[in-house]
Amino acid sequence: MQNTEQTKLLTHLLVRVDRIGAAGLVIKEELSCEWISKLLHEPQNDFAWRAIKSSMIELHLQPEAEMIHLTGKGIFWLNSSCVRCIKDVPFGLTLQFNLRLFAQEKQIDEASIDMEFFDDEDIMSFSGESDNDLTTAYYQNGVIDISALLKEQLFLELPSYPVCNHPLALNKGSICELTATKAIVSDASFKKNPFAGLANWLDQLPGNEKM
Repeated sequence: MQNTEQTKLLTHLLVRVDRIGAAGLVIKEELSCEWISKLLHEPQNDFAWRAIKSSMIELHLQPEAEMIHLTGKGIFWLNSSCVRCIKDVPFGLTLQFNLRLFAQEKQIDEASIDMEFFDDEDIMSFSGESDNDLTTAYYQNGVIDISALLKEQLFLELPSYPVCNHPLALNKGSICELTATKAIVSDASFKKNPFAGLANWLDQLPGNEKM
């Protein structure tokens, strides 16, 4: 039953362009913790992102000439592990959407025609022409995959190496445990044994020359 609910949500976030009317389409959705965590899951990433509570999105898709203008915002509450001390770090992130979506046709293999869903990379891909051109994206086969778009935008904003005192961290005022430990060890290294240099000092005395 749980998988069925997730599939329904995924279907809801696959928008056919030919069904967007002249007045546009509004998507207002509460996304569950499980769904967001699954969306951001990357097996090769040791520092996975997980949702700590439900997220909200409110988007507006408006046809304009040869493109779809997508505006709106999303509020996300996520959790990851500090790359230094491995302690859980909560993050709060608000995404502001202002994207121009252009059609990019792609021929589909016959073997994939009967597939109900396509991979994220097949349906939505962002422009690679410029690192600064992040407001332009492309959809394929007449379908805009909102979930793929959310994933791309989240990973563009989230830190690649989350730490305890990151600006987006909700507990950014806290001190990383590993950093604090290193500071203590570093401070302790200056407190040398008072007799540590005694042997060298004795060697320098005139009456203690080596034969």
